[in-house]
Amino acid sequence: MEAVFDIRLAVHIDHSVFEKQLNQWCKEAGGDIELEFEQKEPKIEATKLDDSNIYWLALKKCLDDLGLHCGTRVFPGGTDSRYIREAGIPSIGFSPMNNTPVLLHDHNEFIKADTYLQGIEIYKKLIPAVANA
Repeated sequence: MEAVFDIRLAVHIDHSVFEKQLNQWCKEAGGDIELEFEQKEPKIEATKLDDSNIYWLALKKCLDDLGLHCGTRVFPGGTDSRYIREAGIPSIGFSPMNNTPVLLHDHNEFIKADTYLQGIEIYKKLIPAVANA
């Protein structure tokens, strides 16, 4: 028998501890269970969103100046930013799609035209602010 699981670990999870837990569960289930990883990424530290990160401070100030609230979250999908962070470069994803449901490539994903155009105006202010941090 074969079972396949897509497991995406939260940024605070220690990968080796999690793998040990998987092995322990296999042992408790009676043993003779083989784990095989189709894709196994190294743990890469998340970018700090605090006063030590000049890019975060610049992004947050720009959004505050525009009167915009910025929620933060870690998205579960694999993004190219993990490779940038692995090289030691901070990476922050940003999308100015306010009042739009987060569908993450779901069917019927959409953005309203006025939200798209407003996003362009936000980026026109945000890009120079972060680039000059």
